[in-house]
Amino acid sequence: ADLGSWWRGGANSRVLVLMVAEKPSIANTLSKALSERRYVTKRSGVSPYSPVYEYEGAFHGVPADFRITAVTGHIFGLDFPEEYNDWRAHEPRELFDAPTEKKEADSKSRMLGHMRGEAKGAHVLLLWLDCDREGENICYEVISLVRDRMAEPRLILRAHFSSLNHEDLRTAYSQLGYPDQRLADAVDARQTIDLKLGVSFTRFITMYVKREFRSLFDDLQLKVISYGPCQVPALWFVVKRHDEIAVFSPEPYWDLQVDVGLPSRGRSHVSSAQTLKFVRKAGPIWQQAKATMLQARLQEAGELVVTRIEKKAIIRQRPLPLNTVRLLQTASSQLRMGAHQTLEVAEKLYIAGLITYPRTESTRHAASFTALGILAELSGAGGWVGQAAEALASKAARGAMPAPREDGLDAGDHPPITPVRAPTERDWLDAQQRRVYDLVAGQFLQTVSADLRAEEVSVTASAAGESFAASSSKVVEPGGTELQPRGQDKVVGSDPSTASFVGSLVEGQKLQISSARSLSRKTQPPDQITESDLLGSMERFGVGTDATMATHVQTIVQRGYAVLDEESRRMRPLPLGNALVHTLASIDGDLCSPAVRAGIERDVLEVARGDAPRDRVEMRALRLFAGKLEAFAPRAGLLLLMLAAASAAETGRQIPEAAQELWDGAVKQIAELNLDTLGQAAPAAPREPPSEPAV
Repeated sequence: ADLGSWWRGGANSRVLVLMVAEKPSIANTLSKALSERRYVTKRSGVSPYSPVYEYEGAFHGVPADFRITAVTGHIFGLDFPEEYNDWRAHEPRELFDAPTEKKEADSKSRMLGHMRGEAKGAHVLLLWLDCDREGENICYEVISLVRDRMAEPRLILRAHFSSLNHEDLRTAYSQLGYPDQRLADAVDARQTIDLKLGVSFTRFITMYVKREFRSLFDDLQLKVISYGPCQVPALWFVVKRHDEIAVFSPEPYWDLQVDVGLPSRGRSHVSSAQTLKFVRKAGPIWQQAKATMLQARLQEAGELVVTRIEKKAIIRQRPLPLNTVRLLQTASSQLRMGAHQTLEVAEKLYIAGLITYPRTESTRHAASFTALGILAELSGAGGWVGQAAEALASKAARGAMPAPREDGLDAGDHPPITPVRAPTERDWLDAQQRRVYDLVAGQFLQTVSADLRAEEVSVTASAAGESFAASSSKVVEPGGTELQPRGQDKVVGSDPSTASFVGSLVEGQKLQISSARSLSRKTQPPDQITESDLLGSMERFGVGTDATMATHVQTIVQRGYAVLDEESRRMRPLPLGNALVHTLASIDGDLCSPAVRAGIERDVLEVARGDAPRDRVEMRALRLFAGKLEAFAPRAGLLLLMLAAASAAETGRQIPEAAQELWDGAVKQIAELNLDTLGQAAPAAPREPPSEPAV
């Protein structure tokens, strides 16, 4: 922002600068970082939750009084006018065309009076809200409250930051910009679409079941059957995996395995204690008679002949820098920590100034990024983090630091998640905070380490007209795997005796067969979906944002639609969730399809980029789903049959005859959908809205 010609006051006049943060704790941090050791006073404001910090200084060369306070998240929530909150007064279909209004999110916070009171007479409004779309939307909530309370000349500025490190905050203060209306409009568009879609379908389904099947509603102790534009597509992934398991039919097959004894150490004869396993290159055998015949022929042959030896280098790249979804996935799979809890813990670490902003889509650092400063901070961390940081800093000093990966995504919102500094005793980290911090630090250290490099020797040998393969590998450069407290990754690297034996083989060499086995096996169904895999699928199809995905996962569990095993972090649908998805899929697959939600998210992104007006994007989605509600209504009774079938399937009872065919068809339909072609098969919101459907 160019502030040179803005101030028109006299030489002795003072500027009043109001700074607004997203949380009171961040306001406190700002007061310490920007006051430059000046005396700071703290007082209460109208809001009981948000104190006010004040100090004197200069604003770009002009004497100034600074006032810092905070909101506590969104000031307003989107809702229908009061008359539309009476379910009996308006049909669900009417909600698509109903007006909406912003209502105070928390009257106890008294935030409206607080903001207006603190803004009185201010010349400058400096917004320190989180630098994402939601934060930008809150910026405009603040502006709408205080603009008419400010003095002239009036200036509204925006700080852009990704860390609460004092130096980073001072840098952001020196590089102020302006708020972006387009990002705020994108949030408003999504809120409007989600409110009208969610409430209209929720009311219709709930009212229908209450009216037609009241006893069922009471038996299940339901208050509402919720339809969420993001939670239902998220639930769809859970149901799909469950359906894939349900339709799976195991098939028998036979693995042909040939063992060759390794020479005993220091001796020439072959030992049966250690063997090198060769497997059939053509894969499993699907006929038992053929497997038995080949086994007998191998035993008769007695030896394998080496026909080919290949040596190749294996490179396993270090991981990409951490974004929100990767953080949640890794915490779920490695720490067995839920996505919602992980995000809450990461938020606390961010507020404490220990890590950068934890809500980001980026997996690539800016060209100007350097790891040296972070490594220097982490070197004093103690434990394995400090030791690893010291080792990497030493390599960097020798010029051995690898170049950053360039195949990640720079989403332009925030940089990837990295540690900012090492925790001290004054941070009082609890066990969960320490685990998440170590995860972030460990992932960062691996991203700036060398790639893992290994040498692999592959051997092809033949006998009885069949080819068999074996291999061994040796780690040359462990890369970042040596930095982890668990030690070197065991996936790559054979034991020394096997590697030595394979490395000594030559083409044409004959190997004595110690055993030839035909192993009877069966194909196995997939496991229930993990929380980590669900988050990955949601990210792939744009179901929710990096900031909301964890909440959607939590919601489908809280609604009684799915259950999540705390130990394995695997999820499976419960009868109500199973019935809801299969009903929607049977009537209109778009009502639960992740691809349709992805289309809406793409349209909202166009609003954020300024490529599409907000009202047009809202109209497309609302008209599309208004027509779908009209088509859904006459067939809503299908939900009862699906719920009966889902309950029977859950308990192992016989599915009622009236529901069996419908249930089987819905299960098969979802199970057989190919996720790779799902986006092509399911339409997104149409570019031109259809004509208004008849009511």
